[in-house]
Amino acid sequence: MPPSQTTPVHAFNHNDALGNHDAVGLSALLQQGKVSATELATAALTRLEQVNTTLTATTCISAEKALETARLIDKGGNYQ
Repeated sequence: MPPSQTTPVHAFNHNDALGNHDAVGLSALLQQGKVSATELATAALTRLEQVNTTLTATTCISAEKALETARLIDKGGNYQ
């Protein structure tokens, strides 16, 4: 049986709000006011859009709801 064919997918673009941080690092940046929840949500949705056609990792993306929630978080300023 031949080995399976895989296509490498690179989802990390260090030029967006997510940079190369993990969730803990992103939380710290958010609490320090260095990045907004809306910026993080937008960057995550952009990365997902870039790789999902290859990965088909999601079946339902609620982008509008994610951005609405992020805007409410930014408005309230409660990043705890």
